[in-house]
Amino acid sequence: MQAATAARVATSIDTLADADRAIGRRIDTVSADYVSRDSTTNARVDQTVSALSEGDRALGIRVDGVAASLVSTDSAVRAEIGRVERTSVDRDTALGQRSDTITASLNAASGRLSTVETAVTDGRFATAQRVSNLEAQVSGSGGDLTAKIDERLTVVVDPKIGAVAQSLSDLRSTYNGTAATVSQQAGTIADLKGRTAAYWRTTAVAGNNRAQITISADANAGAGVDIIGDVSISGNLLVAGSVITDRIAVNGVTNTVAIAGMSGGVSPEDTGETGRIYITSTGGTMKVDVQADGTRTGGSGNMRAQLFAAYNGTELALSREVAFSPSNTAVPVGFFQIIQFPAGTAVQFFLRFFVTTTNTTWTYTSAAIAVTEFKR
Repeated sequence: MQAATAARVATSIDTLADADRAIGRRIDTVSADYVSRDSTTNARVDQTVSALSEGDRALGIRVDGVAASLVSTDSAVRAEIGRVERTSVDRDTALGQRSDTITASLNAASGRLSTVETAVTDGRFATAQRVSNLEAQVSGSGGDLTAKIDERLTVVVDPKIGAVAQSLSDLRSTYNGTAATVSQQAGTIADLKGRTAAYWRTTAVAGNNRAQITISADANAGAGVDIIGDVSISGNLLVAGSVITDRIAVNGVTNTVAIAGMSGGVSPEDTGETGRIYITSTGGTMKVDVQADGTRTGGSGNMRAQLFAAYNGTELALSREVAFSPSNTAVPVGFFQIIQFPAGTAVQFFLRFFVTTTNTTWTYTSAAIAVTEFKR
């Protein structure tokens, strides 16, 4: 069979104008074909442009397409790019929109990218949105492989709800129905009552395992971070507030010792000490909690408490001096300290009380020390 070829260029122009409206349209086409015994190829470029104008609306549209294909006895190949642009206005609404599509395929393998961008307003509200999709796929006897990314960006301003910005994105990879996904959401809002809020959330799922982190802030409801899943930190973790947990992992605590109910008196310009609590370090981090009640029994001066550790024949002040509020009734103090000692070190913890003024006496009661060592 002898090869056959063909090329074509065509243009069509139409216009219409009457008392109520005016319309113009132009269509351009360029194509080329090749046909032989074992293959067929084609390339084509199309463009359509149209405009409409009436008493209460106007519309403009442009459609562009570029395509190329090849078909042979053992393969089918195609690539295509398309774009549609549209603008329209009437007495109440203005709209602008553009959509783009790019595709490429060869037998059972294909890739596709599409984007739609839209802006709309009616004079009272305004919104803009961008939606994009990316996808690649291969199907065959070895199974089906698919990878996708979907993204949606939206902004809205409406006097009824305020100003809103939102983003959504999804990443997905699949093989024969088994999937791994990552989803991300973020948003901000400011309403007419002065309330503002923001959030960001990322979720990762693979099989039956799921991890999620959410960061949120609300001007009227505080802020926080929520984490679902295990957390690994390779550096230092510094916490200015409290650490609260429902449970500690098995063997997470190496040892716990405590002593309570200690009491005594402190004379003017003198010191007093509680009994001592003993623990041998395994090299882990220790948390030492202390509390005591203090009552002034004479004079006008203060009493202060300080936590000490004794080990290897030396004493180490672990805390600053904490003053009791002057009172003739029991006043509590409480604090904690974080410390670490080399493994094998025998440590004693105790409280020391100070009264530095003359003619002042104090008593301390309900003094307690609790030491917890966490696994390294």
